[in-house]
Amino acid sequence: MGDGVPTDIERHAKGDDDAAATLEVSSFTAGKHSSRVYYRPAGSSIQTEAGEDEDQRQGDEVQNDDTERPPSKQISRRERRSFLALREGALGLVVDACLSTIVTAEDGGHLGTFILSHIDHWDYEKERVFLIMENVLLCAKYDFSKQQVMSAIRLPYYGITKIIRGKFVYPRLGVASKRDGTGLRVHFSCSSPPFWSLLNPWADDIPYWTITSHILRTQYKVPDDRLNIDIFTDKLMSAIYGAFSRLQGDKDPDCTQPEIEEQDVYMDTYMNMTAMLHNGQHMGYYKEKVTS
Repeated sequence: MGDGVPTDIERHAKGDDDAAATLEVSSFTAGKHSSRVYYRPAGSSIQTEAGEDEDQRQGDEVQNDDTERPPSKQISRRERRSFLALREGALGLVVDACLSTIVTAEDGGHLGTFILSHIDHWDYEKERVFLIMENVLLCAKYDFSKQQVMSAIRLPYYGITKIIRGKFVYPRLGVASKRDGTGLRVHFSCSSPPFWSLLNPWADDIPYWTITSHILRTQYKVPDDRLNIDIFTDKLMSAIYGAFSRLQGDKDPDCTQPEIEEQDVYMDTYMNMTAMLHNGQHMGYYKEKVTS
């Protein structure tokens, strides 16, 4: 398959005032050699993780996961209530909103919905909703306070070139906060990101996503499967297997099915004080403002 150009599809979502608002959904129609990701919905953007291929990293450049870290905290009832994603009925509203605004017939059946953390190439983590469909993976920015889909991006399974799962590692000489848990990196291009894009926190041509469990799972041990990256990975791979079985039988016998590679997920971040503040204060998550 040759290079292709992603296509923007306009959908509509209802706001709180019941007025129709335009929602841009970026759709990856490019093949396995696509080298550019386009995603710029009005008023928001999703950044994706950047860096070089992990097999090019030298062992002495990274900090292993053996670093001593503070123990996981137990979330209080007050803290739990502040995360709007855990409100009763929130997931049902998310699914209904996505199915009615961004899902198309070509996406296939709905197989599962997860609320996870997306980490961009500057180490900012943001709350995102992932819908596993029969033919595509949908990543949506959902405003839990307004109960509205703000933006979304569609990734067909045939556009995925590689999937990496492992522990997060950071540069040995860096001062960035280390990250616990398992990471999943989904590549949709064989190309490396442009150098200047790595220096741009708003770059939209980073050719892979980095995803991990929701912070409520990694830091506060909330036992909810919808926040778990491992369960998400199992369902995603099951969906990919099914999609490629249909592709090889019906459309493209030359499709190469991606497999999971078990290796460290390298985070190419040496120092970003604003990201440390952003992540430490959970600014990438929809929370209720609790007053004392």
